[in-house]
Order: sequence, then structure tokens, then C-alpha cells
Amino acid sequence: MQTTLFIILVLLIPVLTMVILSAVRKHNSVLSADVKRLRVENEALRKELLKRGIIEYV
Repeated sequence: MQTTLFIILVLLIPVLTMVILSAVRKHNSVLSADVKRLRVENEALRKELLKRGIIEYV
């Protein structure tokens, strides 16, 4: 009984690790895409504000 539980745990740990890593990678890629989108939007807004003279070039 104890041997069976030990084997199950030994097999379960790598599976859970892979599931967690997969979820983290997916979340990270979503965040990376959001950061890229926000950088593009920020640059466009900064250019528009510069063009209107609301802010000065820094």
C-alpha cells in the first residue's frame, strides 16, 4: 500500500509541475502581449500629444 502511494506521488509530482509550468507560460505570454500593446498605444499617444504641443519632447 505504501509503495503504491509512493509510486503514485512520484509520478504525480512531475505531472503537476508540467501543468503549473504550462499555466505560467501561457499567463506570461498573455502579459507580454499586453505589454507590447500598451507600449504601442503609449508611443502613439505620446506622438499625438507632442504634435498638439501639450507636452514637450523629453
